[in-house]
Formats: sequence, structure tokens, C-alpha cells
Amino acid sequence: MTRRHGLWPSREKAKADELSAAGQRTGLRTIQRMRRRYREQGLWGLVDGR
Repeated sequence: MTRRHGLWPSREKAKADELSAAGQRTGLRTIQRMRRRYREQGLWGLVDGR
């Protein structure tokens, strides 16, 4: 697990709140997973593989 520091935790929470307010229920943990996959795999990490 990478160490969280700086503004990331508050930015992740703000993004989760923003998406939820827009009607797309999204939790903080989902945002964290998406950010990690983007960092590791680029755009392909965000593609829904289902």
C-alpha cells in the first residue's frame, strides 16, 4: 500500500462527493481503486472489464 500524504485524501473525498451528488453513487474506496489502476495501467486500467 502506498503512503497517502498531501492533498490526495481530501481530493479523493471531494471527487466521491461530487460524483455522488451528480447521481453516480461513488465511494471513497472506489475513487482510490480507480486512481491506483490509472497509475499502474494508464487509461486501460479504467476500462470496465466485465
